[in-house]
Amino acid sequence: MSTLFSFLKHVLPVIQSQRERDEAYLAAATDLNDLERRMRAIDQHGRRGLPAAAVGLYTR
Repeated sequence: MSTLFSFLKHVLPVIQSQRERDEAYLAAATDLNDLERRMRAIDQHGRRGLPAAAVGLYTR
């Protein structure tokens, strides 16, 4: 069983939590204004329940 678990752990990509994605998104800010805009977008995303793509978050 442990070999199956280790195989799946190795093959499947690491899934980030929402908090980790938010922190990475905020860390990519270029200046203070950009950081504040990103913080507002995250706050609004949480209140409205919109998918992240709808507000332009987490594009890869």
